[in-house]
Amino acid sequence: MPDLSALVASLAAAVIIAFLLMFALGSQRNIRRGEAFMKWMQEGLPLLGKKTTLRWFGTSAVELKITEPSPPFRSAETLVVLEARDIGWMWALGRVRGRRDFIILRARLERSPAFELEAGDDRGWTGVALERLQLLGEIEVELLGGETRRAPEAAQAAPASG
Repeated sequence: MPDLSALVASLAAAVIIAFLLMFALGSQRNIRRGEAFMKWMQEGLPLLGKKTTLRWFGTSAVELKITEPSPPFRSAETLVVLEARDIGWMWALGRVRGRRDFIILRARLERSPAFELEAGDDRGWTGVALERLQLLGEIEVELLGGETRRAPEAAQAAPASG
């Protein structure tokens, strides 16, 4: 009969090795995904401003802050939030709940617009959060690539600034 303490020690070692391997591979995957997002955003960020600072928060979030925003922006920043691939159980739980990688763009304009707009993917948790807002009088807006999203009627009625 095998020694129970040796079996427990072997099992514990296997669990620790699996955890460390998952952490290393998940971290590496998130860093690659973050770099791919940043490369993709390189064309659009100059429209917001000339200089950008970059800051990583662990391996699951990257902040790109525009330090010299272009008009009509007073400030602008993007936050790339990645799935928690480095912690297996959190990644699995997030997947079940519909969490995927996403980008948040926050901007303040030099002049306040006549409306506020929030948009999110209906398939992810951002879309679910927007559903909970129970926007009244929403319209469908067609985006590049043919996708449609809901937006408040105020966005359609707002005068164009010039």
